[in-house]
Amino acid sequence: MENESTKIKLWSPTMIGIAAFVLTYPVGSVFAAINAHRLRDVKNKQKYILNGILYIIVFIFFGFFFQDRSMTGLIGIANIFLAYSLYNEMQNEIEGNAEKESIIYESWGKAVLIGIGVLVVLGLLVFGFAILMVMFNSQ
Repeated sequence: MENESTKIKLWSPTMIGIAAFVLTYPVGSVFAAINAHRLRDVKNKQKYILNGILYIIVFIFFGFFFQDRSMTGLIGIANIFLAYSLYNEMQNEIEGNAEKESIIYESWGKAVLIGIGVLVVLGLLVFGFAILMVMFNSQ
């Protein structure tokens, strides 16, 4: 029997792709960054975090200035491609940095809780930004 301490708990690439599509890309990038951290891949961990922040800046806050159907459509199409890209990147990273036998995949229930937590934080950021916009536009 293999030593339990050599096992690595990771989020599956499928779960990360679904989270990035359904719950937005920043949620998926948080899971990808957690995986990269557990795989001791600092470079990709930073990349996933920065990509999530860039997504927030470009698509969420930029959407306040262009509130129309084309922006909503652009975000939907971008989410499809970004989620698929994140799925592929994570699948390649796991295959390149860990043996199949040493991986234990985390449960979806825990993923849902973390995803909701990230969405709450994002919602608070958007709400705070909206309040700032109203304060500065009312003068």
